[in-house]
Amino acid sequence: MISNITQFWRIVRELNLDELERELRRPLAIRVSGSDAALLERAAGVLFPAREAAVQRVLLPEQAVAGVADLELLVLPAGRRATAQEVSAAHVLATRGAPVVLIVAAEQPLALADETPLADLPGFPAEQVAMVDLRDEAAARDRLVEAIVDAAPQVRLALARQHPVFREAVADRLVRETSGANAQFALFSSLPAYVPLLGGLVGDVADMMVLTKNQALLLFKLAGIYGRDPSARTRLLAEILPVVGGAFLWRSLARSLIGLLPTFVSAVPKTAVAFVGTYLVGEIARYYYDYGQRPPPATVQRFREEGLRLFRSAMGRLRR
Repeated sequence: MISNITQFWRIVRELNLDELERELRRPLAIRVSGSDAALLERAAGVLFPAREAAVQRVLLPEQAVAGVADLELLVLPAGRRATAQEVSAAHVLATRGAPVVLIVAAEQPLALADETPLADLPGFPAEQVAMVDLRDEAAARDRLVEAIVDAAPQVRLALARQHPVFREAVADRLVRETSGANAQFALFSSLPAYVPLLGGLVGDVADMMVLTKNQALLLFKLAGIYGRDPSARTRLLAEILPVVGGAFLWRSLARSLIGLLPTFVSAVPKTAVAFVGTYLVGEIARYYYDYGQRPPPATVQRFREEGLRLFRSAMGRLRR
């Protein structure tokens, strides 16, 4: 355990976290625009209930969307075709380079599948469109958060840090993406083990270095989006390592045991350990930042089981 934590500290000291800190602290300008003032305010209020200066409410016409924002949300009523102003504004915003999400919103009893403004905006990808019923604010909020986080990966760290409504969705994606990346790397790093003599040693060293580096970056990202000071790196590590140390120990122990197996047998278990171990580290950190304490053993076991379920699901999709 001591050796593992010492190695973790050494790898972290080699990381350049300045760019990550800048990304987390980046000021964001968010613009919510539309031609229906009441609907615009209702949709904006679902995500941003406080009228913050960084979140503009802008009433069309097109000239009102002059300038550039970091995230553009265009609110369109669900029960009618888009007006010429709305079509023009949508196309103008799409050329700016900032992420754009079209919010097709209803606030009265009507089917969202009825005539909609999307017929006049065929060029927008489905992942940039969120159809919501504002009568159910919780469901509408979940759908909008999901769509915005998917459409705006370049601003998601700052978005989650500055607007807590996005934290859970961003944290979930960070944990799953890092788990998947580590699993892929573990699988490919098993290939050098087929080279006689030095291949296995080279693969294992590279594997451990990259996996540990990715997990360390994940911890810093999670700390940042949950409001910790990203410049206080030593303090952050001192705070989180006792919480997630057991997950690192589990990963090392599991990988050591798997290393006793022949290469052709151990590749998939190594990949599973990389995925589940990273998922476990991320989920334990999320719990700690959310609740301010370590998760109980039953919760840790649930995290491990969920990580294994996700890994099996991913492997199942690969086989199909």
